[in-house]
Amino acid sequence: MAEPLQIATDEWSFMAGLIGFSRLYEDDPNSITSTGIQLRTDHLDTLADKYFDYLLRKYSVVDRDVKRMEWYINRLNTNNDKVKEYASELRKTMTEQLKKVEKYFPTTKECMELKKVIEALRNVKSENDVNIVYESFSAYKRIMSTDFINEKLTLNYTKTIILGPIFGQPSFLQPSFNSKTTKEHIEKMNKDFVEPAKKEMLFHQVLHSASSKEEIEQFLDEHKEYKPFKDWLTKIKKLKTFEEIVNFLKKDTLGCSFITELLATQSFEEMVFSPLGLSKDKAVNFNWNFNKKQPIPISAVARLLFFLTPIGFTTYNRKVGNETVSKNYRYFSVIFSMKPFAEIVKDNNTYQTLRNEGSTFGEAIIGLLSESQYTASKRSQGFTFVEFYSEYQTKKTLLDYYQMPEYLINYLRIYGNSLKMLRQLDSREEFLRTVLKGLDPKELISSYLRIAVLNGNHAIGAYIATRERWRIIEARKGEGQVGSQDKKIWFIYSRGAELRNKLSQSRSDISGPYKASGRKKVESIAYRLINASKAGDRDSFMDTLFRVHLTANLAIPTTFIESYQEKGLDFTTISSAFIAGLLGEEQGNNKEKTEGE
Repeated sequence: MAEPLQIATDEWSFMAGLIGFSRLYEDDPNSITSTGIQLRTDHLDTLADKYFDYLLRKYSVVDRDVKRMEWYINRLNTNNDKVKEYASELRKTMTEQLKKVEKYFPTTKECMELKKVIEALRNVKSENDVNIVYESFSAYKRIMSTDFINEKLTLNYTKTIILGPIFGQPSFLQPSFNSKTTKEHIEKMNKDFVEPAKKEMLFHQVLHSASSKEEIEQFLDEHKEYKPFKDWLTKIKKLKTFEEIVNFLKKDTLGCSFITELLATQSFEEMVFSPLGLSKDKAVNFNWNFNKKQPIPISAVARLLFFLTPIGFTTYNRKVGNETVSKNYRYFSVIFSMKPFAEIVKDNNTYQTLRNEGSTFGEAIIGLLSESQYTASKRSQGFTFVEFYSEYQTKKTLLDYYQMPEYLINYLRIYGNSLKMLRQLDSREEFLRTVLKGLDPKELISSYLRIAVLNGNHAIGAYIATRERWRIIEARKGEGQVGSQDKKIWFIYSRGAELRNKLSQSRSDISGPYKASGRKKVESIAYRLINASKAGDRDSFMDTLFRVHLTANLAIPTTFIESYQEKGLDFTTISSAFIAGLLGEEQGNNKEKTEGE
């Protein structure tokens, strides 16, 4: 048997293809090496079948619909009064899928039965009809689980939602191919992607074992229907010796940019990986010796592995925007590091499992780190996390890189669960994304404080964000123990809460229409303090602080003076913790407060 092709990479996009390969061949552990994979030609005999089998199992339309519908079904027991509303939501989903069933299977009994199920839901009017909803749900699940229906709808879904954004519409991804069967898709993938890769791997073996000109010419002649081979054969026939042929193929022919052992037969462009690829006409800066035909040369094997990237990525929906304007996008992500490749695969599998189970970005990252801990004798290693959204039609890609250096990994392992106390979910997710980018989350804390002005219940979340920001700063400095200033930050928060109570009590002594204006007074002060904190205006902040303490007949603790010093807590931490306390409720005991003074 020929030696397998050793393939390794440090490019995140190509690594996703190697991870995809490992998932397809998880029953073949020998194909995984410490740096990547070892690819054999016999792998290619089953690759297309495994490819479509994986997509059909993972993205099953009926499984996705049933999971969404179960949210309503599970609530019927306690919300019978909403049975009409829930029936309407189920009917919308079923009607959407009925259109597709009618398109491909209009005369089947399953199509007729599905119409009756939808009509039954239309007649749901009151709590007495709750059993109709249960029965309709069960019938829908049974009908849509029919092999030919689930397979066709799932296949078209994966082509449009999963594969399309990454590759555009080459080969069987063209809409005109939607009516074809799964078997025909497999045959097309074999013809357009697998066979060229297999030919190049076989030629690689011939080139390394051949000892004569005739051996190379014979192989190329037998496979001259493959255009790159035909072009090489034309040039090789003009050469006289074996040495000249080897020199031509190894020195005068471009090599693959991702697998150095192989020769290039095509170029890395949009249809290979559209989030990063450019059309040949636009890839001017990549042209080598003004060669416009292959600006970024790659092999058919590399292209095939790029086609496995959707299987290597973790996919999920992510909301982008703010509370006022936002939109959900389908994102793809991959995690890589300096660990052995098997560990990288394991980390990506863990992250994918957590996201599939409904974990948020932050929960999944923290869960991943707890799952991937090394023994105490080994040092933690940093991660790099990449996630992107791509839209082929508009040529739009949104891509984020997140770095997880050693200090941040250690922080998240110990204190990551504290972030769950940021009850404002969008702020929690954005906080983690910000620190993973290596940025200071103080702008987010400022926004969180403004949310707390409108809803005091979020003040404790703003305090937690402030405390965790400082813990991260301590972890990055690597000086002393992380959390050494927790009591001091708590004291500052508590002083803010104490002042809030004092100000509210002083206003409650006033009779008339302004009796209950204590909260308004606090909000007015908080806005001034937030503006001063965000602008880094220590003097304005301290001036307001002095006035508020004077009104409440309280002395200013020396802790606040640290905002003017290089050592101790910084101005952002001091100001944010105080404002959070001013807006929230006093919690904890007096012992915690006095120890921080």
